[in-house]
Amino acid sequence: MTEYRYSLVAVVAEADRDEVNQFGVAMGHSGDEFCAPLSPTGAEPATHYALHSWVRDEAAAVWQGQALPALDPASGYDASDAALIMTKLVISVLDKGAIGSPIDHLMAVVMPMGLQLAGGD
Repeated sequence: MTEYRYSLVAVVAEADRDEVNQFGVAMGHSGDEFCAPLSPTGAEPATHYALHSWVRDEAAAVWQGQALPALDPASGYDASDAALIMTKLVISVLDKGAIGSPIDHLMAVVMPMGLQLAGGD
């Protein structure tokens, strides 16, 4: 079995979250992947949402725009939709040995965007 070699962080604006999650369903995901709320102040409401996942080589290639995702034909999505969806995301894929932890990777992506986790105490 192929190893989960990469740490993936992706961030989407709140306004695009539903569309991007729906595209995720066409890729075989649950449809609620972007579930970590973010905002400039750390207070709600969230302005962006993030996800973290450990991914294999094939998925890393998709997220890095080097391969097309496998899509459910019944979804109505195609390769041109994949390209458009990717423009709505900030994506970071790193070798898992290059990060301290998933939260370290997440914060390294969102802090330069002026964002932080929202809703925490």
